Amino acid sequence: DKIRAAIDGKTSWTLEQVDASPDIEPYAASEVAKGPDAWRHEAAVSLTGNGEAVARFACRGMGEPGGGQYSAPLADPLAKPDLEWEEEVGSALRAISAALLDEGGPLAGREGAKAARELAIASREAGRAPGIVACLTYLRDRVGVPRDMSLPAANQLRATLNWYMELME
Repeated sequence: DKIRAAIDGKTSWTLEQVDASPDIEPYAASEVAKGPDAWRHEAAVSLTGNGEAVARFACRGMGEPGGGQYSAPLADPLAKPDLEWEEEVGSALRAISAALLDEGGPLAGREGAKAARELAIASREAGRAPGIVACLTYLRDRVGVPRDMSLPAANQLRATLNWYMELME
């Protein structure tokens, strides 16, 4: 159960845990040498480098399944995004990127994290949190390593997505 929880991200995709190399699948020495700030920077650059497409992809979380069976359980290349959510999801992803770029990351409580917190709370108070959470969860569960970014950067992104979604609860 401990191993499954770590692989599924239940214990490893938290900001409190993500700066350390995981026991289950340790990071390569070259990645460890870069450190958490570099991992967060890589995640933010990957996220924002193609921001509009990433937001549209994430909107599949509120869209329609495409159907068909694929060998990977989460694969659904024919899914249709619900673009009603694109602006809000895009704003959330930009806020998440800003928090990732804060020196020390989101837990340092600097400017990016504060702005992200305010946006998350405003989304919750407007009743939009469930849809945004569905979209961010869809994205979190489909970050590809090494296709999208390195494993440490992906774990930083996943942990920051979880942090942001918790702010909307």
